Amino acid sequence: LQTDEVARYAESVVVGEAEGLWPEVLDDYRHGTPKKIYRLADRPALKGATPDRRIFRGKDYLPVSLVEAGRGCHFVCEFCAVTTYFQRRQTRRPIDEVVAEIADLKAQGRKFFFFVDDNQTSNIKEVKEFFRALIPLKIRWVSQTSINGAHDPEFLDLLNKSGCQGVLIGFESLNRKNLVQMDKDFNTMGGGYEKSLAKLREAKIRLYPTFIFGYDEDTPD
Repeated sequence: LQTDEVARYAESVVVGEAEGLWPEVLDDYRHGTPKKIYRLADRPALKGATPDRRIFRGKDYLPVSLVEAGRGCHFVCEFCAVTTYFQRRQTRRPIDEVVAEIADLKAQGRKFFFFVDDNQTSNIKEVKEFFRALIPLKIRWVSQTSINGAHDPEFLDLLNKSGCQGVLIGFESLNRKNLVQMDKDFNTMGGGYEKSLAKLREAKIRLYPTFIFGYDEDTPD
């Protein structure tokens, strides 16, 4: 329904991730044969999805390099667009391609990195391999994760050794009933926030917690 509605106001509607569609869109427009709807049947592989940063040259942006290693998340948090758009799945770029991208940025004098992945713990086995590959690069970085990572000692150890300076974690609410409504009751796993925070502090990982207000249990009190 949304696609049909948007199509009333656009020459073409593109539904899906760019890696699987954008070359076709450009080629069709180049030849004057655009389609009304472009729709990707499944999620594309991210091999070769390294951005061309030449457009940033000479621009005075903050000295933080944004790098994507994984896209999507398997959790089902009720409020989150990522869950819906990426079909509860995470896809990841080949580790060697991400490492090569970081090495190239380091050669350009970049020292601090923000991994823009939706959730570092969505594929925890694979992300551990990624962290191991980061260790020799000796970089400093931040990213986003879920609280389940706080209860995995190996994950925390690799965060520290790979240069992690801090992570954003969605605490969302301190009220258990709200978390149940959000389908995020797993935030209370392993003894709840108090235990999770203690483990993150012990691993020397700084925390950027985020919260959501407006659920049924958020009364005036």
